[in-house]
Amino acid sequence: MHKVTVIIPNYNGAAFLEQCLSSLEKQSFSDFHTILVDNGSTDSSIAYTNEHFPQTECISLDKNYGFAYAVNV
Repeated sequence: MHKVTVIIPNYNGAAFLEQCLSSLEKQSFSDFHTILVDNGSTDSSIAYTNEHFPQTECISLDKNYGFAYAVNV
């Protein structure tokens, strides 16, 4: 069990994922789990994350439900 869970709501944010997820990997605190909740993106967000950051759990929603819904999923 991790002390912290980092939840990243995403909608077509593939262009920002490398910087975001890389910065999390560089943290001195490492007892956390990262979840990317994708709001029905049509870009390569999920594929990119799965390929380059396989330790990040991805949850795919069928459409854009918005920030609050994604965080609560």
